[in-house]
Amino acid sequence: MASTKAWKRWGGGAGLVAAGLVAGGVLAGTVSASAEETGTTGTSVSASTDEQPLTGDTKTKVEAAVLAAYPGATIDRSETDNGGVYEAHITTADGGELTVEVGEDFAVTGTQSGGHGGGRHGGGGQGEEALTGDTKTQVEAAVLAAYPGATVERSETDNGGVYEAHITTADGGELTVLVGEDFTVTGTQTGGHGGDDSTDD
Repeated sequence: MASTKAWKRWGGGAGLVAAGLVAGGVLAGTVSASAEETGTTGTSVSASTDEQPLTGDTKTKVEAAVLAAYPGATIDRSETDNGGVYEAHITTADGGELTVEVGEDFAVTGTQSGGHGGGRHGGGGQGEEALTGDTKTQVEAAVLAAYPGATVERSETDNGGVYEAHITTADGGELTVLVGEDFTVTGTQTGGHGGDDSTDD
């Protein structure tokens, strides 16, 4: 009778050990799977950029277009850009940093302030006044030099950028072009008639 009870106690203990092993195996499998999922997610997040340095004739044409728009600038790097076909990160003659976007036809299509990945320049504020006389002439001449064939819809003072001109480009695009005190183009916003930049989040 005693041996029967002992066997039952041993059998019950073995059953508990077996249950513990099964539960442990399930838990280990869950932890392992969780770790694998985390590793996969981390990999997919880190591989987020497809930009490639420009080379050869493409590099030459892109940088020539950028330097035509920003004489005296230094090109820090030029590369492909998912949104704008190509882009060049530059330091302007007065030390400002810009990212200049260039289209497939090697024409400048837009500019972001911050040459090393900064956000795009925001829209103009209140208090703008129409330009007149010699100032109007010089501002519009600088803008048309940067955007040949464009139509200047209006030019005015700009609180943030000294002057600005709202234009329709030769291919029908609308831009607001910012011009500094020395009558050089300092930046560009998409939306030539006062709209906010369409690429902002």
